[in-house]
Amino acid sequence: MPVSCSNDVRVAAYSDGLIKMGQSQKAEVKIVTAHPSPPARGDNSWDIQVLDGSGNPLEANVELALDMPDHGHMSPTTPVIVAGGSGGSFTITSINLFMPGVWRAQLTVSSKVDGGTSGSVIDVVTLLLCIEG
Repeated sequence: MPVSCSNDVRVAAYSDGLIKMGQSQKAEVKIVTAHPSPPARGDNSWDIQVLDGSGNPLEANVELALDMPDHGHMSPTTPVIVAGGSGGSFTITSINLFMPGVWRAQLTVSSKVDGGTSGSVIDVVTLLLCIEG
């Protein structure tokens, strides 16, 4: 039986250019493009931009955790995050949304310190997406 979560009130309606503000409103994440678009079952990749609370590009580090809150499990793979050429731009691959239902994508935005390593957490941006199937 097909799974549908498109009417789930927790889920953000997806479109390229989707912007989501972080919990403390110090950073926001814009999904510039998703491949496929909208995100679908299987492997996905996203081109994102991290912005400050005023909408300006933010030099930061990003981590992505994926889980299904209704099922209590994570994605079986770790997303690969590569910084882009311009400030705050990243490409994320190996986003494995392997089954239909509601997926939580939690992006942790951290400051950069010497050598490009992650410093203190600036904000946490959470997206809930519906993967049909």
